[in-house]
Amino acid sequence: MTVNKKLFGTFEGVFIPSILTILGIIMYLRMGWVVANAGLVGTLVIISVSSFITFLTALSVSSMATNMKVKSGGIYYVISRSFGIEVGAAIGIPLFLSQVIGITFYLAGFSESLKYIFPNASSTIIAVISLLGLTALTYYSTDLAMKVQTFIFIAIVLSLVSLFLGQPVAETNANLPLNFSTVSYLAVFALFFPAVTGISTGLSMSGDLKNPAKSIPLGTMAAVIVGYIIYMAVAVALYYFAPANLLNSNSLIVTKIAYFAPIIFLGIWTASLSSALGSLLAAPRTLQALAKDNVLPKILGKEFGISKSPHIATFISILFAGGALFLGGIDIIAPILSMFFLTSYGALNLAAGLESFMKNPSWRPQFKTHWSLSFLGAALCFSAMFLIHAPSTILAFISCFCIYLITHLRNISSSWSDIRQGLFIMTARFALQKISSYKKEARTWRPHILFIQVLENNFTSSLTNLIYMKHLTQNRSFISSIFLEKKQIACVNSEKEQNEISMHSFIPYNIYDIKKELSKNKINSFSKIQEYQDYTQTSLDLIQDYSIGPIEMNSIVLNFPKNNDIKLQSLLYLIDEAKKQKKNVLIFNFHNAEKIKKIELFLNSNKNAEGKNAENFLLVLSHMLSISLKKNVSCIVNSNIENNTEDNTEDTTKESAKYIVEKLKKELKEKRLRFKVIDSSLGQKSSGSILQRITGKGQCLQILNLASKEDFNTPEEYLNYWKGLQSKYICNAVDEEKNTNHQIFAMANEEISFNDVLN
Repeated sequence: MTVNKKLFGTFEGVFIPSILTILGIIMYLRMGWVVANAGLVGTLVIISVSSFITFLTALSVSSMATNMKVKSGGIYYVISRSFGIEVGAAIGIPLFLSQVIGITFYLAGFSESLKYIFPNASSTIIAVISLLGLTALTYYSTDLAMKVQTFIFIAIVLSLVSLFLGQPVAETNANLPLNFSTVSYLAVFALFFPAVTGISTGLSMSGDLKNPAKSIPLGTMAAVIVGYIIYMAVAVALYYFAPANLLNSNSLIVTKIAYFAPIIFLGIWTASLSSALGSLLAAPRTLQALAKDNVLPKILGKEFGISKSPHIATFISILFAGGALFLGGIDIIAPILSMFFLTSYGALNLAAGLESFMKNPSWRPQFKTHWSLSFLGAALCFSAMFLIHAPSTILAFISCFCIYLITHLRNISSSWSDIRQGLFIMTARFALQKISSYKKEARTWRPHILFIQVLENNFTSSLTNLIYMKHLTQNRSFISSIFLEKKQIACVNSEKEQNEISMHSFIPYNIYDIKKELSKNKINSFSKIQEYQDYTQTSLDLIQDYSIGPIEMNSIVLNFPKNNDIKLQSLLYLIDEAKKQKKNVLIFNFHNAEKIKKIELFLNSNKNAEGKNAENFLLVLSHMLSISLKKNVSCIVNSNIENNTEDNTEDTTKESAKYIVEKLKKELKEKRLRFKVIDSSLGQKSSGSILQRITGKGQCLQILNLASKEDFNTPEEYLNYWKGLQSKYICNAVDEEKNTNHQIFAMANEEISFNDVLN
């Protein structure tokens, strides 16, 4: 026979734990001190601001609780299911510590009040004995703990009645100003704020509720409102019932005022012990939820008995609470507790605000809160933290970030979705809309690359190309990688189709494996696999139409053609189309991903405007690569580096090599480019070769200008130019010198002045 777990309703499951935490030791032992140091008006303001923050957080909690099935873990569960497991861990672990310190805080208050009767008793011993007693209660039965809290609530109500029926002691404050202070308001606020932080207790018990979606909003809001009214009334009563000197010096002034003092002591003891009990019930469940999500070792989340109580998590919580007993008294622990709670509440408000603002279809809370209220709550929480103690706030944020980073590096998988993708989509949409309203400017130019690659047996060549694209973009602009996969067809009829299949074979790569490989190499790329039948037509369509909203891919990266006439003809067609579309072309010829030793940039002494823009394009590319690769650039200039079909003019041939070199040095200096200039023409003649090799052997990246079809008189000459490149860099593969150097051939087609980019 299966016995169902005991579940609780709104009153005993949420309202009672929350209101008992709110009406705790601050009300009995420090409310007089607050009034004495902040004055009546100041106290009412502090109570109102603190309660307002808690009220806004309660609204956010209510929205979150009625939009999802809140399970054990409370605040941690809500945040982790909204922002992901990393942010959940970053908030959940400090939240657990705050709940543990809360146990110590309430026990410190209990010890302080008990020392009034037993002045020689040790506060630490009293706290330890109390902790062990509460632990035995929670181990024995959570249900019994809940029933005990009902009697505690009755005792607190009776103590409040006794207080309000009391009489003034000594002189009243009637003749004192409404505002007087000996310490700063912020110090008073920091000490008082933990008094109104009881809403997390009910949420932490969400896994033990019959109907969390109903009980959490109703019970939490009721506790906040009732607590606010009581605190305001207690502040007014203390102000008019006792003089400032007694309020400031006597922490048990309420016993002097009360109609029946013993019931006040009963209220203090029951309030402090019940608050400690509430935290002792909540902390293990937060720890248990962290363990279930693999943030912490699984053993911590083990459940025992019919009630599935987290005994191991409870034991760990007790150890932490016992250690925290040595932190000090109420006045030391309260500000620390405030920082922890403000961090958690701020994250809760932020999560609810973002969910409400984005209005995803999945966001359908039964209790609706406008996003502006949640954002206001988050802003107040974080502002209050900085005002209380800025260095501690910064330290808290750094600690949360470290936990986030460690959790992220562990790569813990989660079975739920969160709002991060929606948040990024919303941000991207806003950014793209803004970008579309701006015209293209040279100052902000960067290469946005479209890389078209057929999937091959060896993915290494594609990966090598992408690694150098990463260096070229410096991970500051877009790389879109389209991997073409041959669409399988039933039969092959034409010779062209046979050539296509032999040229590009079908390889069953998984896009997730590709993305994993790119991520391992820290390559940020939009990648996808696309089927094709005709390689040229598919690539042509991509060159013409591919973009990311208003961001067009301004540079097309293609592979250097192997010794295959079909590939070469296809490549030339794509280059021609890219030129028509005014997109730059980069032809990569990389043999491996080994580190290069140097960068060589080859320049003509071309004087026409198009040639100068092409030269500046090469300078831009060389500069970006030199920054990423941390290599110097050797700028090699020759009056006739490449064999163009046009004859050199008489004026060009008369220019001295020295003049060309000095002029280039001056231009580079004006552009703030520290390139070494080398003259390759002195004592050398062009003898029909594609490129005069003037550098020694070594792993070198060579950047060269790519001639366009318009630079030649006939298509045959243009084709021969490319075949010459193939012969130079592909055919003689056994040549060690040619194998150890890489090439990037660049063609500037974009309608932009690259001189302006440099200047």
